[in-house]
Amino acid sequence: MVKVLRNGSIGNTQTRTFFLATLLLMALLALSSAQAAVWYVNGATSSPAPDGKTWATAYPTIQPAVNAAVDGDELWVAKGSYTGTDTALQVVNFSSNKSYITLYGGFLGVEPDRGQRDWTANPTIIDGQQTRRCVNTVASGNTLDGFLIQNGKAGYGAGLSGGMVANCRLTGNKASGYSGAMHGGTATNCIFAGNAAGSEGGGMYYGNATNCTFVGNSANMGGGMFYGNATNCIFWGNTNQEVNGTTVSYSCLPLFTPGAVNIVANPLFVNAAAGDFRLLPQSSCVNAGVLNGAPSTDFLGIQRPQGGKYDIGAYEMLQVAMPELSGFARRAAEQWVAAAHLYVREESEAYDPTIEIDHVIGHTPPAGEQVLSGTPVDLIISKGPQPVAVPDLVGKALDTATAGLINATLVVGTVTEQYSLAVPAGVVFSQSVAAGMLVLPGTVINLLVSKGGIATPDLAGKTQGEAAAALTGAALVVGTVTQQYSLTVPVGTVISQTPLAGTPLLPGTPIDLVVSKGGIPTPDLAGKTQGEAAAVLTAAGLAVGTVTQQYSLTVPVGTVISQTPLAGTLLLPGTPVDLVVSRGGIPTPNLAGKTQGKRPQCSRPQDSPSGR
Repeated sequence: MVKVLRNGSIGNTQTRTFFLATLLLMALLALSSAQAAVWYVNGATSSPAPDGKTWATAYPTIQPAVNAAVDGDELWVAKGSYTGTDTALQVVNFSSNKSYITLYGGFLGVEPDRGQRDWTANPTIIDGQQTRRCVNTVASGNTLDGFLIQNGKAGYGAGLSGGMVANCRLTGNKASGYSGAMHGGTATNCIFAGNAAGSEGGGMYYGNATNCTFVGNSANMGGGMFYGNATNCIFWGNTNQEVNGTTVSYSCLPLFTPGAVNIVANPLFVNAAAGDFRLLPQSSCVNAGVLNGAPSTDFLGIQRPQGGKYDIGAYEMLQVAMPELSGFARRAAEQWVAAAHLYVREESEAYDPTIEIDHVIGHTPPAGEQVLSGTPVDLIISKGPQPVAVPDLVGKALDTATAGLINATLVVGTVTEQYSLAVPAGVVFSQSVAAGMLVLPGTVINLLVSKGGIATPDLAGKTQGEAAAALTGAALVVGTVTQQYSLTVPVGTVISQTPLAGTPLLPGTPIDLVVSKGGIPTPDLAGKTQGEAAAVLTAAGLAVGTVTQQYSLTVPVGTVISQTPLAGTLLLPGTPVDLVVSRGGIPTPNLAGKTQGKRPQCSRPQDSPSGR
């Protein structure tokens, strides 16, 4: 077989004449590989019009890419599980006119270079779901590299029928007849585990395997492999019979099997029960293989050989020292892990105030530990300092709010004071980050603190000018000025104000003033007729009070003798002014013709209108 390796190089196959034609054809294909087209497949694509020409427009399934490809083309398949969606007998089917097409798995779905793929970290699965064959290659020369081929079901070749596979794991495939996992073709650096056939070849039937591992497969005959050629392979725990009718050389089996330099020994897997078929350092399969036909790298892409001779099986045993990754950026740590022939199994995240975000806090295995190539590495990635919830500071006094921020590992920012009628002075009524929001420690929180209201100054008794100056000084303004008569407040002096003194106000609030006009001087009404006096009083805003008539020998009838209050007295509008109006003197009676008998009765002085 010719196998395209992870780094893009082409390794040797068995030197049997049977494969010379394949080598020549593949060599010709390599010469023209610059002209080969690449078709992209990604089950997670969101392209509304996939055409397979880029990752952005990748096909969502493999079959359309196979249909579009021509001889020599490559299919790059992103990680994910690909299954059949119709009644077809296989998930992927190569028609008879499709040859020398290579399917590469293990892509993340963004790589510009095939050498960047990693099928260990990015498992790419072709799943028959126990209802159909996984892959039918039909023509020779078609290759699958870096796939997990599982759960196929067919009469024969349930996992794969024909073609070539490299760096693939075939598991859980079941054929009712022969060849449970693979029928015909060649396999390199592949793992056959847990496959079954109703008759012959639980793992492989009529094929050629180099540096493959067959474990736990079953069939009536040749549980591991029936009829074919196997070099540098491990057969362990397969039933019935590890191999049957197979030429086996430089391989490891539980029982003696004729062939060149085969060994009988427990291969000592790292953890066979968990499907980890890497070799422990003390395994007899280490340095027990042969160069003839061996690929230049193993299942993990590790260069072969590592110990002077090739190892048997899909893995080349390599011990490496776990590098120190703490403090490394995530991407750099992933690259170091890959360079050490390890792979990242899990990345968890944790808060750490000392490690930068997206950098490694720690890892398992620890730095310096000697581990086997292919060992999974778990990374703990920093999410930075743990966010804290911003406390609710509204309604708290400034010193209390400051203490709350410090206790929450936050920083008091700008404290701005602002007048407020609703919030008492010195109390926080707004914060720059809402309460309950999660922020990083050290985040600055600005506060808006109440100055309360401006106490309205007492303006009573001040002149209007003094009141205006006082309001300006208090950041208030003069509102409506109303003049009002007052007998107690001097003219031009503030009688009252609205709002009242001491009322808290916001800057710019107008204060209405009532300013004294003083009193109305009582006009001098003496000598004026009663009508004139009434007119004068009305014009002055006063009123005529009680009008009393009085005899007078000096003041003409109907003329004001006196007034109460006296002229010049200050009065409020509408105040009544009482008048004493002359009725003139008492006329002398006519006595002519009267008898003298009785003296006329004279009026008493107190009855006289004049009081005289």
